Amino acid sequence: MRQSLIEFVYGGGGLLGVHGTTVAFTRWTEGAREDWPEFGVLLGGRGANHKAPDEHVFIKLDDPAIR
Repeated sequence: MRQSLIEFVYGGGGLLGVHGTTVAFTRWTEGAREDWPEFGVLLGGRGANHKAPDEHVFIKLDDPAIR
């Protein structure tokens, strides 16, 4: 399934992560070891840090013509 997701995204498909996605596939009992590092590459980043309870989120459309 992981390989299929990689092929889908690199083939032009989309991937949207919602709350907690950047820490998915992390083995917390093993010192926060990434179980699937390629997932972070697909997302464009890894980790989690809330700066404030009213933190703003920004979404950038790479192609505004796609809706």
